[in-house]
Amino acid sequence: MNLACEDEIAPKTVINKRPFQRTTCVCHGESYSENSPAQRGGEERLDRDVQRHNEVPAAHQISKASIHVDETAYRCIAVMDRWRGRVALVTGASVGIGAAVAKELVRCGMKVVGCARNVDKIQELAAECKKAGYTGVLVPIKCDLTKEDDILAMFATIKQQHKGVDVLINNAGLAHPDPLLSGKTSGWRNMLDVNVLALSICAREAYQSMKERNVDDGHIINLNSVAGHVVHPISGAHFYAGTKHTVTALTEGLRQELHEAKSHIRATSISPGFVETEFADRYLQDKNLAQQMLSQQKNLTAGDIAETVVYVLGAPPHVQIGELLIRPVEQQM
Repeated sequence: MNLACEDEIAPKTVINKRPFQRTTCVCHGESYSENSPAQRGGEERLDRDVQRHNEVPAAHQISKASIHVDETAYRCIAVMDRWRGRVALVTGASVGIGAAVAKELVRCGMKVVGCARNVDKIQELAAECKKAGYTGVLVPIKCDLTKEDDILAMFATIKQQHKGVDVLINNAGLAHPDPLLSGKTSGWRNMLDVNVLALSICAREAYQSMKERNVDDGHIINLNSVAGHVVHPISGAHFYAGTKHTVTALTEGLRQELHEAKSHIRATSISPGFVETEFADRYLQDKNLAQQMLSQQKNLTAGDIAETVVYVLGAPPHVQIGELLIRPVEQQM
């Protein structure tokens, strides 16, 4: 027989639990020997999960058969139900990771405000989500994150049209190949403006939006980088690494300040390794070199990071995931 995990329980499931033979968990593929402690533990977990699942409103329950048809839909219902209809702001939502995150949150029923300097691609993505029948909605908004006035105006618009922000995904970030010994000040300043200042301003404004509406279960997620934890021996990446190390420190500082404020709003840093996006092309300013670097291993996709965001948001409200480092298996650093 198959022993279902908490991610795969059909409504009102009745389990004939004994006698046990060889039992396999359909979610994780784990096998348990007959009457082993692991098996009995799985049985207890199954009892608990059936009970938990049966407490879910009928309108939100789905059949086991439908789980196999659309695992993404099931995941949205199972772990993202409390976020349905609530507002998420995703910065840099026009391409790459930002677009993938925005799409996934819309799929899970959230009202997503996606911002970028050019909203044409966000408008196209919004139409795609609507055509796909996703239960959420994507709202494009134009914003230059290097300008504080633009950021403040964006939050004012969100307050006026959607009451406020419940989730902030600080995704926008950029890199210029400007070494410490010979780099351009303009490149350094641009990285600081977007990677550090815009991120901090958005976090501040998101918190104030939550606080004034008594939202105590919000979430601020900073899309960081492996470069925020190591310094690669690439001279053109050193200043960028400095900004990302700053994001690591800022996220922990944010967590501490939220704790001091006796808030249950959570702060998380997600640090991806190599991801197949346009970022490498723009950073190296050499598409062939970027492809050569990325072709050496199986890299992460923007969708992988979007699923990581859903995982973080789906954690129980009392669980604080402070840092997630996510890399391709073959990546060395």
